[in-house]
Amino acid sequence: MKKLILSAAVFAMFNSVIAQTAQTPQTTKPQAEVSQKRNKPAQSPEQRAKKKSQKISQQLGCDPSQTEKIYSLLVAKQKKVNEIRGEKKEMTKEEKEKIREIRKSYVAELKAILNPEQFKKWEESRKMSPERQKIIDSNPNMNDNKKENSDLD
Repeated sequence: MKKLILSAAVFAMFNSVIAQTAQTPQTTKPQAEVSQKRNKPAQSPEQRAKKKSQKISQQLGCDPSQTEKIYSLLVAKQKKVNEIRGEKKEMTKEEKEKIREIRKSYVAELKAILNPEQFKKWEESRKMSPERQKIIDSNPNMNDNKKENSDLD
């Protein structure tokens, strides 16, 4: 009788351990999704520009002529940035400064394309959400990289 009770208790404990591991969410899933995104083949400047111009156009309610101008502007910007970046993982300060200058000229040209209301809405959409800022501030590895690259978009 004692053996029966003991084996039932061991069986119950074993089942509860298995049930708990099956119910816990996997914490590696978001990391797996991030790594899959990074492993995608690089898009051409035209592909990135088309995707981004459509997104901007949709957010701001741009007319077709504005969308076309934004697309052309983005293609030119992407090509300039790609020339500077090349295949390197890290950039020098001079290269980063050149990209910041490209970004500033992009913003100035975009301001000329959009009406004041659209440009204001675009600027608001570019600001970092408080949640994203907390994540960046809490991760020292991301902190320097993201803040430096936020001007590079």
